[in-house]
Amino acid sequence: MLDPLSMAAITAVLGAVGSGMASETGKWAWETEGGLVRRMAGREVVAPARPEDREAVARIIHDNVHGDPELGRTWSSFARSVQTTGVTIGRPRLPASVRFFTDRDASMKLLDREAGRKPDGRPRVALLHGGDSMGTSALAV
Repeated sequence: MLDPLSMAAITAVLGAVGSGMASETGKWAWETEGGLVRRMAGREVVAPARPEDREAVARIIHDNVHGDPELGRTWSSFARSVQTTGVTIGRPRLPASVRFFTDRDASMKLLDREAGRKPDGRPRVALLHGGDSMGTSALAV
């Protein structure tokens, strides 16, 4: 098992987050990672675009998580939530939080309208559909 606070593990998490930006979950990870790095560095840090940039950011994280046990626990918790390789096997779960899911205003208005209409003998039904990590579960929650 790879130590989640090692340079290799930190670099792998940074790479996974950078490559997962296309989904809502990826956006959440990107924003969360950015906040953690800013907190550790005490300043704004440019997002890594090249491998050497990723290594420099990993060094910032590595130095801070080894100097502060609380930051180490925070980073470890975040790193466990990021899928770095392979496929996650297990029971699907609802998202932990919906605050990072965006662009749902129109869909929320439709759901609110359906939920608020008089039943008139008809059940209130809504069908949500979309691919993995698109935010349909978060919208339902």
